[in-house]
Amino acid sequence: MNNYQEILSLEPKAVFKHFTDILSIPHPSKHEEKIAAYLKNFAADHGFEAESDEAGNVIMNIPATAGNEHKARVILQAHMDMVPVAASGIQHDFLRDPIDAFVDNGWIKARGTTLGADDGLGESMILALLEDPKLQHGPLTAIFTVEEEVTMKGANNLKAGYLEGEYLINLDSEEDGTLVVGCAGSCDVSFTFPAERVETEDTAAFNLTLSHFTGGHSGSDIHKGHANAVIMLCRMLSELTDDYEIFIENLEAGQVRNAIPAACNATVRVASQQAGAFKQALTALSLKYTALYQNTDPQGKIEITETKETGNALSLEDSEILLRFIATIPNGVLRLWSEDTQIPETSSNLGLIRSFEDRIEIGCMPRSLKENGLDEAVAALKASGELAGCEVRLSSRHPCWNSPSQNDLIDALQKSYKQVTGKEFKVMAIHAGLECAQFSKAAPRLQLVSLGSTLLAPHSPDERAYIKGVGELYDTLRLTLSSI
Repeated sequence: MNNYQEILSLEPKAVFKHFTDILSIPHPSKHEEKIAAYLKNFAADHGFEAESDEAGNVIMNIPATAGNEHKARVILQAHMDMVPVAASGIQHDFLRDPIDAFVDNGWIKARGTTLGADDGLGESMILALLEDPKLQHGPLTAIFTVEEEVTMKGANNLKAGYLEGEYLINLDSEEDGTLVVGCAGSCDVSFTFPAERVETEDTAAFNLTLSHFTGGHSGSDIHKGHANAVIMLCRMLSELTDDYEIFIENLEAGQVRNAIPAACNATVRVASQQAGAFKQALTALSLKYTALYQNTDPQGKIEITETKETGNALSLEDSEILLRFIATIPNGVLRLWSEDTQIPETSSNLGLIRSFEDRIEIGCMPRSLKENGLDEAVAALKASGELAGCEVRLSSRHPCWNSPSQNDLIDALQKSYKQVTGKEFKVMAIHAGLECAQFSKAAPRLQLVSLGSTLLAPHSPDERAYIKGVGELYDTLRLTLSSI
């Protein structure tokens, strides 16, 4: 069993002590109750007022240190849940098993799963600040929300009274040296493709497995050109439909809609007399496609295995419609942001596919830094789905967020960061969702920013946290809370 000794030896020790506690407590989205109990126990141990609201958020009230009662209230905020994604072939029960984390050459990583530094490090940073005996600060509120990664339930249902204060610092960003003042809105777009199943005659079945592609966060990694495993597979099969009658028996991909699928599995059937030629043609296409993504997905692997399994498949017509729908669905970066062309403005990610006897369920998440950009992406997805005969449902729409690039809070953080590192923060927007959008709408007078230390490949088993940035951020926040 991992006792996290390497991580516990890191500085700042208080931050990493809480992070190892969080690593040991299962907390996937919609199952944050154990983390909530941990947080409330922390508050009780330190004599802080703490409560849970109806949504399951935990809110702490921390009085000012002596002589600082006159200062404006600062709200520190992070979310409790993590994205539960395991690598191909890894068995991990996210409801029971701790995260197997380790230190590797300046980074913290996890063996075979997401790490949960998004947002476990944000939570840990807040707890370490709250218990710092040398920190002089004004009145503080600490808010820990639920379901940020899936529904934004915590932020959407947080009562405005908990947001009474002058400043809010969200600790859910993922790049050293950046202050985030804007984020993308998003929407869940769900498709139900009705499936007519038929019994095929004189066919050969193949199991098709794509694995070990890079995947990643559907916001912060969407512009990096990583393969979407299931779209890749459907494009390969679509190329063959002129020469082969392909029946789809099963199609499965993805674990959450806000992650790019790094793997997928399918069972298809072709005429027995064409089996050899089909396998040869698909093998040639697999080499073509893995070569196309060699730089972005170097570990990607495609396996084609003939199987004796029996089962009913989608009709030939439904199979071809489904393949072409997935092969052509709007996906990836749809438009770059005019204010900074290094940042996507609008994108979409096909993140989930599940097969049932009478239907195929497909889940996408479009994002945009502009509300009308999100409208356009949703309209394109809806039209594409309806053309394929799908029932289309829209849910969980989250707003965009844009704040001023200069205010008293940003000035204080810039001064502190310059004192710690000799550098200035870059002020920017990101193509990912943040709860700041909900907080800004509920409390328009708040000065809000989001920041965090560097995380790479969040929402994927390659997620890793840069250790040096954690200490720099902690020292910056200490100075800011003591001065603002």
